[in-house]
Amino acid sequence: MTRPLNAAEYDRQQSFFDRYMEFHIEEADETAVTLVFHNNGSAWDNPNGTLYGGVFYGMAASAMEKACLMAGRKVRLLDMSLNHLRPGIAGTDIIVRAAAIHCGRTTAVLLCDFYDNKNRYLAHGKGTFLVTGRTGNGKWP
Repeated sequence: MTRPLNAAEYDRQQSFFDRYMEFHIEEADETAVTLVFHNNGSAWDNPNGTLYGGVFYGMAASAMEKACLMAGRKVRLLDMSLNHLRPGIAGTDIIVRAAAIHCGRTTAVLLCDFYDNKNRYLAHGKGTFLVTGRTGNGKWP
């Protein structure tokens, strides 16, 4: 495990929500994090039989917040939007890659993309975060 992956995993373990949802960190670097959700069974399905959109939002918020931490910023979510392109279905892994495109003194902006384990593009998102502090290990000054 590399140092960024250790830091992202530590943050995941501190989050009750991440542990409850059983999100897993697949990779992490100085500005990006990849998070995986094993969508086993239909426990997280909506009445249409597809993955509830709130799981996507939870994954996006978690992955983007961790990517901010990797960039050296402690943050709080201000605004987030997702465009759902395809549904998540039971029996697939849902993978989100979140990357920082701006980490300033007061705000951070991140993008995220969702795929399943069959490489189908499921959703795209953007989040704006309030910077509340620094972690001391970031890439940006």
